[in-house]
Amino acid sequence: MPTASPAEGLPDLAVVLVIREKFSLALECLRRICAETGPVFTLRIVDCGYPAPVRAAMEAFLAGRPRVVWIESPRPLLPGEALNLALASVREPLLCQIQNDVLIEPGFLARMVATQRETGCDIVAPLTLDLAPGGEAKPHRDEGGGTLGIFEREPDGRVAIFERRRLPEEAGRIRVHRFETHALLLRTEALRALGPLPALNSREHLDLALRAWNAGCRVLFEPRAVATYVLAPIHRSEVAFFRFRWDLALARRSHAEVKAAWRIRRMPRAMAFVARHRALLEEARVLPDPDSVGCGKAARL
Repeated sequence: MPTASPAEGLPDLAVVLVIREKFSLALECLRRICAETGPVFTLRIVDCGYPAPVRAAMEAFLAGRPRVVWIESPRPLLPGEALNLALASVREPLLCQIQNDVLIEPGFLARMVATQRETGCDIVAPLTLDLAPGGEAKPHRDEGGGTLGIFEREPDGRVAIFERRRLPEEAGRIRVHRFETHALLLRTEALRALGPLPALNSREHLDLALRAWNAGCRVLFEPRAVATYVLAPIHRSEVAFFRFRWDLALARRSHAEVKAAWRIRRMPRAMAFVARHRALLEEARVLPDPDSVGCGKAARL
Protein backbone atom coordinates (compact mmCIF):
# COMPACT_ATOMS: atom_id res chain seq x y z
CA MET A 1 0.00 0.00 0.00
CA PRO A 2 1.55 3.35 -1.01
CA THR A 3 2.29 5.79 1.79
CA ALA A 4 2.73 9.48 1.02
CA SER A 5 3.91 12.68 2.63
CA PRO A 6 1.68 15.78 2.43
CA ALA A 7 1.52 17.32 -1.02
CA GLU A 8 0.20 20.56 -2.45
CA GLY A 9 -1.38 19.87 -5.82
CA LEU A 10 -0.19 17.39 -8.40
CA PRO A 11 2.79 18.24 -10.64
CA ASP A 12 3.15 17.09 -14.24
CA LEU A 13 6.01 14.72 -13.49
CA ALA A 14 6.41 11.59 -11.39
CA VAL A 15 9.95 10.34 -10.78
CA VAL A 16 9.81 6.60 -10.05
CA LEU A 17 12.85 5.08 -8.33
CA VAL A 18 13.15 1.31 -8.74
CA ILE A 19 15.76 -1.16 -7.56
CA ARG A 20 17.92 -2.50 -10.38
CA GLU A 21 20.33 -4.91 -8.70
CA LYS A 22 21.82 -3.44 -5.51
CA PHE A 23 21.15 -0.94 -2.71
CA SER A 24 24.34 0.85 -1.72
CA LEU A 25 24.01 3.68 -4.26
CA ALA A 26 20.37 4.47 -3.51
CA LEU A 27 21.09 7.38 -1.18
CA GLU A 28 23.45 9.09 -3.61
CA CYS A 29 20.94 8.44 -6.39
CA LEU A 30 18.29 10.19 -4.28
CA ARG A 31 20.62 13.11 -3.58
CA ARG A 32 21.11 13.63 -7.30
CA ILE A 33 17.37 13.48 -7.99
CA CYS A 34 16.44 15.84 -5.17
CA ALA A 35 19.16 18.32 -6.15
CA GLU A 36 17.31 18.98 -9.42
CA THR A 37 15.91 22.51 -9.37
CA GLY A 38 13.16 21.94 -11.95
CA PRO A 39 10.64 20.77 -12.87
CA VAL A 40 8.56 20.06 -9.75
CA PHE A 41 7.88 16.33 -9.37
CA THR A 42 6.35 13.67 -7.19
CA LEU A 43 8.93 11.12 -6.02
CA ARG A 44 7.68 7.52 -5.92
CA ILE A 45 10.03 4.93 -4.45
CA VAL A 46 9.41 1.21 -4.91
CA ASP A 47 10.78 -0.74 -1.94
CA CYS A 48 10.99 -4.44 -2.70
CA GLY A 49 13.92 -5.34 -0.51
CA TYR A 50 15.91 -2.41 0.86
CA PRO A 51 17.88 -3.44 3.97
CA ALA A 52 16.63 -1.62 7.08
CA PRO A 53 19.73 0.64 7.45
CA VAL A 54 19.50 1.78 3.82
CA ARG A 55 15.76 2.42 4.07
CA ALA A 56 16.31 4.39 7.30
CA ALA A 57 19.02 6.53 5.68
CA MET A 58 16.75 7.24 2.70
CA GLU A 59 13.85 8.22 4.97
CA ALA A 60 16.09 10.50 7.04
CA PHE A 61 17.33 12.25 3.94
CA LEU A 62 13.78 12.73 2.62
CA ALA A 63 12.30 13.86 5.95
CA GLY A 64 10.08 16.90 5.44
CA ARG A 65 10.18 16.73 1.66
CA PRO A 66 6.68 16.97 0.10
CA ARG A 67 5.28 14.67 -2.58
CA VAL A 68 7.17 11.54 -1.53
CA VAL A 69 5.36 8.22 -1.99
CA TRP A 70 6.74 4.88 -0.78
CA ILE A 71 5.34 1.83 -2.58
CA GLU A 72 5.92 -1.44 -0.76
CA SER A 73 6.21 -4.96 -2.16
CA PRO A 74 6.45 -8.05 0.06
CA ARG A 75 8.69 -9.81 -2.47
CA PRO A 76 11.65 -8.86 -4.64
CA LEU A 77 10.69 -7.42 -8.02
CA LEU A 78 12.41 -7.18 -11.36
CA PRO A 79 12.59 -3.61 -12.72
CA GLY A 80 9.65 -4.07 -15.10
CA GLU A 81 7.49 -5.50 -12.32
CA ALA A 82 8.41 -2.58 -10.05
CA LEU A 83 7.48 -0.10 -12.76
CA ASN A 84 4.13 -1.86 -13.25
CA LEU A 85 3.44 -1.57 -9.52
CA ALA A 86 4.29 2.14 -9.41
CA LEU A 87 2.37 2.91 -12.58
CA ALA A 88 -0.88 1.76 -10.98
CA SER A 89 -0.87 4.85 -8.72
CA VAL A 90 0.70 7.43 -11.07
CA ARG A 91 -1.65 10.24 -12.09
CA GLU A 92 0.96 12.65 -13.40
CA PRO A 93 1.09 12.89 -17.23
CA LEU A 94 4.86 12.30 -17.38
CA LEU A 95 6.86 9.55 -15.69
CA CYS A 96 10.63 9.37 -15.36
CA GLN A 97 11.91 5.98 -14.27
CA ILE A 98 15.36 6.02 -12.66
CA GLN A 99 17.01 2.86 -11.41
CA ASN A 100 18.66 3.14 -8.02
CA ASP A 101 22.23 2.57 -9.15
CA VAL A 102 22.08 5.42 -11.67
CA LEU A 103 23.55 8.87 -10.98
CA ILE A 104 22.03 11.69 -13.03
CA GLU A 105 23.93 14.83 -13.98
CA PRO A 106 22.61 18.32 -13.02
CA GLY A 107 19.78 19.50 -15.27
CA PHE A 108 18.82 15.96 -16.24
CA LEU A 109 15.09 16.25 -15.51
CA ALA A 110 14.77 19.71 -17.02
CA ARG A 111 16.37 18.61 -20.29
CA MET A 112 14.32 15.42 -20.52
CA VAL A 113 11.01 17.20 -19.84
CA ALA A 114 11.86 20.10 -22.17
CA THR A 115 12.50 17.66 -25.01
CA GLN A 116 9.14 15.98 -24.46
CA ARG A 117 7.23 19.25 -24.17
CA GLU A 118 8.86 20.80 -27.22
CA THR A 119 8.18 17.79 -29.44
CA GLY A 120 5.20 15.96 -27.91
CA CYS A 121 7.11 12.68 -28.25
CA ASP A 122 6.15 9.56 -26.31
CA ILE A 123 9.55 8.63 -24.86
CA VAL A 124 12.83 10.49 -24.22
CA ALA A 125 16.04 8.48 -23.83
CA PRO A 126 19.13 10.10 -22.22
CA LEU A 127 22.78 9.44 -22.88
CA THR A 128 23.53 6.42 -20.66
CA LEU A 129 27.08 5.92 -19.42
CA ASP A 130 28.75 3.06 -17.54
CA LEU A 131 31.16 3.58 -14.66
CA ALA A 132 33.26 0.71 -13.32
CA PRO A 133 35.28 1.01 -10.09
CA GLY A 134 38.60 2.69 -10.79
CA GLY A 135 37.59 3.49 -14.35
CA GLU A 136 36.17 6.35 -16.35
CA ALA A 137 32.56 6.73 -17.43
CA LYS A 138 31.99 5.65 -21.03
CA PRO A 139 28.89 5.22 -23.21
CA HIS A 140 26.82 2.15 -22.42
CA ARG A 141 26.88 -0.55 -25.10
CA ASP A 142 27.65 1.79 -28.02
CA GLU A 143 28.69 5.38 -28.69
CA GLY A 144 25.04 6.42 -28.51
CA GLY A 145 24.69 5.07 -24.98
CA GLY A 146 22.55 2.13 -26.10
CA THR A 147 20.50 4.00 -28.72
CA LEU A 148 22.11 2.71 -31.92
CA GLY A 149 20.15 0.14 -33.90
CA ILE A 150 16.93 0.10 -35.88
CA PHE A 151 14.10 -2.39 -36.26
CA GLU A 152 12.60 -3.50 -39.57
CA ARG A 153 9.68 -5.82 -40.28
CA GLU A 154 10.51 -8.46 -42.88
CA PRO A 155 7.99 -9.83 -45.42
CA ASP A 156 7.47 -13.01 -43.36
CA GLY A 157 6.63 -10.97 -40.23
CA ARG A 158 9.93 -11.47 -38.48
CA VAL A 159 11.83 -8.52 -37.01
CA ALA A 160 15.34 -7.70 -38.12
CA ILE A 161 17.59 -5.67 -35.82
CA PHE A 162 20.37 -3.67 -37.44
CA GLU A 163 22.62 -2.83 -34.51
CA ARG A 164 24.88 -0.07 -35.86
CA ARG A 165 22.31 2.03 -37.72
CA ARG A 166 20.74 5.35 -36.80
CA LEU A 167 17.50 6.88 -38.09
CA PRO A 168 17.71 10.22 -39.96
CA GLU A 169 17.41 13.32 -37.78
CA GLU A 170 14.05 15.09 -37.70
CA ALA A 171 14.33 18.89 -37.45
CA GLY A 172 17.54 18.54 -35.46
CA ARG A 173 16.15 15.83 -33.18
CA ILE A 174 17.58 12.31 -33.05
CA ARG A 175 14.81 9.73 -33.33
CA VAL A 176 15.67 6.21 -32.11
CA HIS A 177 14.23 2.73 -32.01
CA ARG A 178 16.51 1.26 -29.36
CA PHE A 179 17.08 2.67 -25.87
CA GLU A 180 18.14 1.65 -22.38
CA THR A 181 15.92 1.63 -19.29
CA HIS A 182 18.42 2.71 -16.63
CA ALA A 183 16.75 6.13 -16.83
CA LEU A 184 13.88 6.99 -19.15
CA LEU A 185 11.09 9.57 -19.51
CA LEU A 186 7.71 8.43 -20.83
CA ARG A 187 4.25 9.82 -21.30
CA THR A 188 2.31 7.97 -18.63
CA GLU A 189 -0.53 7.03 -20.97
CA ALA A 190 1.94 5.72 -23.54
CA LEU A 191 3.50 3.46 -20.92
CA ARG A 192 0.08 2.21 -19.87
CA ALA A 193 -0.70 1.34 -23.48
CA LEU A 194 2.55 -0.62 -23.76
CA GLY A 195 2.15 -2.59 -20.53
CA PRO A 196 1.97 -4.47 -18.36
CA LEU A 197 5.67 -5.16 -18.71
CA PRO A 198 6.74 -8.81 -18.44
CA ALA A 199 8.92 -10.22 -15.64
CA LEU A 200 12.24 -10.28 -17.49
CA ASN A 201 15.74 -10.01 -16.08
CA SER A 202 17.50 -9.83 -19.43
CA ARG A 203 16.54 -8.13 -22.70
CA GLU A 204 13.85 -6.13 -20.87
CA HIS A 205 15.08 -2.91 -22.48
CA LEU A 206 14.88 -4.53 -25.92
CA ASP A 207 11.35 -5.76 -25.21
CA LEU A 208 10.18 -2.28 -24.20
CA ALA A 209 11.85 -0.70 -27.23
CA LEU A 210 10.12 -3.21 -29.50
CA ARG A 211 6.78 -2.54 -27.81
CA ALA A 212 7.23 1.18 -28.42
CA TRP A 213 8.28 0.65 -32.05
CA ASN A 214 5.42 -1.77 -32.74
CA ALA A 215 2.92 0.73 -31.28
CA GLY A 216 4.31 3.57 -33.41
CA CYS A 217 5.65 5.56 -30.47
CA ARG A 218 7.98 8.46 -31.21
CA VAL A 219 11.19 8.06 -29.19
CA LEU A 220 13.83 10.81 -29.10
CA PHE A 221 17.42 10.71 -27.87
CA GLU A 222 18.48 13.64 -25.67
CA PRO A 223 22.29 13.41 -25.37
CA ARG A 224 22.50 16.53 -23.15
CA ALA A 225 20.74 14.57 -20.38
CA VAL A 226 23.32 12.22 -18.89
CA ALA A 227 22.69 9.24 -16.60
CA THR A 228 25.56 7.05 -15.37
CA TYR A 229 25.00 3.42 -14.41
CA VAL A 230 27.50 2.49 -11.70
CA LEU A 231 28.62 -1.14 -11.78
CA ALA A 232 30.11 -3.29 -8.99
CA PRO A 233 31.14 -3.77 -6.23
CA ILE A 234 28.53 -5.90 -4.51
CA HIS A 235 28.17 -5.73 -0.72
CA ARG A 236 27.18 -8.51 1.66
CA SER A 237 23.57 -7.37 2.17
CA GLU A 238 23.07 -7.11 -1.61
CA VAL A 239 24.02 -10.69 -2.45
CA ALA A 240 20.55 -12.26 -2.18
CA PHE A 241 18.82 -9.61 -4.27
CA PHE A 242 21.66 -9.56 -6.82
CA ARG A 243 21.44 -13.35 -7.18
CA PHE A 244 17.67 -13.07 -7.71
CA ARG A 245 18.12 -10.25 -10.23
CA TRP A 246 20.67 -12.12 -12.31
CA ASP A 247 19.31 -15.66 -12.04
CA LEU A 248 20.89 -17.49 -14.97
CA ALA A 249 17.93 -19.73 -15.78
CA LEU A 250 15.58 -16.73 -15.80
CA ALA A 251 18.00 -14.86 -18.07
CA ARG A 252 17.91 -17.70 -20.58
CA ARG A 253 14.11 -17.79 -20.43
CA SER A 254 13.89 -14.01 -20.75
CA HIS A 255 16.15 -14.09 -23.79
CA ALA A 256 14.08 -16.84 -25.42
CA GLU A 257 10.76 -15.18 -24.60
CA VAL A 258 11.72 -11.84 -26.14
CA LYS A 259 13.10 -13.54 -29.24
CA ALA A 260 9.94 -15.63 -29.68
CA ALA A 261 7.46 -12.84 -28.83
CA TRP A 262 8.86 -10.52 -31.49
CA ARG A 263 10.03 -13.20 -33.94
CA ILE A 264 13.52 -11.71 -34.01
CA ARG A 265 15.61 -13.05 -36.86
CA ARG A 266 18.97 -12.63 -35.16
CA MET A 267 18.79 -11.97 -31.43
CA PRO A 268 21.54 -9.76 -29.96
CA ARG A 269 23.63 -11.75 -27.50
CA ALA A 270 23.31 -11.16 -23.77
CA MET A 271 24.46 -14.22 -21.85
CA ALA A 272 28.08 -13.05 -21.57
CA PHE A 273 26.83 -9.87 -19.88
CA VAL A 274 24.78 -11.92 -17.40
CA ALA A 275 27.71 -14.26 -16.73
CA ARG A 276 29.99 -11.30 -15.94
CA HIS A 277 27.45 -10.01 -13.45
CA ARG A 278 27.05 -13.44 -11.86
CA ALA A 279 30.83 -13.58 -11.38
CA LEU A 280 30.54 -10.62 -9.00
CA LEU A 281 28.92 -13.01 -6.51
CA GLU A 282 32.19 -14.91 -6.00
CA GLU A 283 32.99 -14.82 -2.30
CA ALA A 284 36.33 -13.08 -2.76
CA ARG A 285 34.68 -10.21 -4.65
CA VAL A 286 31.86 -9.46 -2.18
CA LEU A 287 32.61 -6.49 0.11
CA PRO A 288 31.46 -5.79 3.69
CA ASP A 289 28.43 -3.51 3.96
CA PRO A 290 29.11 0.24 4.05
CA ASP A 291 27.81 2.11 7.09
CA SER A 292 24.28 3.40 6.49
CA VAL A 293 25.25 7.06 6.83
CA GLY A 294 27.92 6.73 4.17
CA CYS A 295 25.88 4.73 1.64
CA GLY A 296 26.85 5.92 -1.82
CA LYS A 297 29.46 8.48 -0.77
CA ALA A 298 32.32 6.62 -2.43
CA ALA A 299 30.48 6.61 -5.74
CA ARG A 300 30.04 10.36 -6.11
CA LEU A 301 31.37 11.62 -9.40
